[in-house]
Amino acid sequence: MFERLKLMAENLPRDKYDFPETVRDNKDELLLSNGSRIQVSPPQQNIGRGGTYQYILLSELAFYEVDQSKLLTSLTQALAKNPDSKIVIESTANGTGNYYYELFDKSFKKLTNYKAYFYSWISDAHKQNFKSEIEQAVEWYKSINKGRKMSTKDLYTSEEKRLYKAGATLPMLCWRQWKLSSMSTEDFQTEFPSTHTEAFKTSGRNVFDQGKILERLNNTPEPIDSEILKKELPETLHKWVGKGLSVYHLPKHGVRYYGGSDVASGSGGDSSSLTLMDKDGVEVASFHNNKISVYEFAEFLNEVGRYYGYAYLAIERNS
Repeated sequence: MFERLKLMAENLPRDKYDFPETVRDNKDELLLSNGSRIQVSPPQQNIGRGGTYQYILLSELAFYEVDQSKLLTSLTQALAKNPDSKIVIESTANGTGNYYYELFDKSFKKLTNYKAYFYSWISDAHKQNFKSEIEQAVEWYKSINKGRKMSTKDLYTSEEKRLYKAGATLPMLCWRQWKLSSMSTEDFQTEFPSTHTEAFKTSGRNVFDQGKILERLNNTPEPIDSEILKKELPETLHKWVGKGLSVYHLPKHGVRYYGGSDVASGSGGDSSSLTLMDKDGVEVASFHNNKISVYEFAEFLNEVGRYYGYAYLAIERNS
């Protein structure tokens, strides 16, 4: 990127326009006669200290093998304090075990002073960049379907229907099928995620089959509306509605329920959690909260268990 920028500077039409001259040009810096300076540097924890920058670009931050939080703090202090200065972070996802994921997730929820953007393979930009491949995929689809173009009647899977509803065109879905003819679904989702959740969950080093996890995430039912729920739940559980408690199905008479619970300290780290299912394995309720104390959580489990017909609960015992 820096080499391309220097090439552009070198080929400016200075004979026609009053562009600044190049004063210094090396592998780390481009200095122009008007005082403008562009620098590049490998990731360093204290980068930017002592300098002032109008525009800062962090490329592939998720892969920096330094303390990403301290690096960003250092650069933030070096950013010029005016309305036009900015920091831009662009990166491929690299799993969920790094600072970049935390920053993006919070920014996406509008909990930081950064604005989060995600560009998926169903965006207009992708459609333009992969125009040739998409046209080739359409012809491929026709060749294996007796010359017939794809129609909405050919969208058999829930994933294809979801993507079409999200904005993917039929030619783009042909392209997806074409790609999947030579790669796994998980590999496709890694290279061409359709949502930011998909991007983070399919990247990095994972123990469990991320394709199966994503399939379940994409088909998670909506919980019962909080106002309706408060009319049905015991009053002692009302305070947890919207604070970690999600109910998908109310208890039914004569149905046996089973639950598993993981207990945390309530100090803001890991969450105390509960998953409650009926006898057929259908999830009826879930809970997660990292601020609930051990004693409050015990009372919560007691109330939920009794509400769901004295459910059988397997609760982790901590030392």
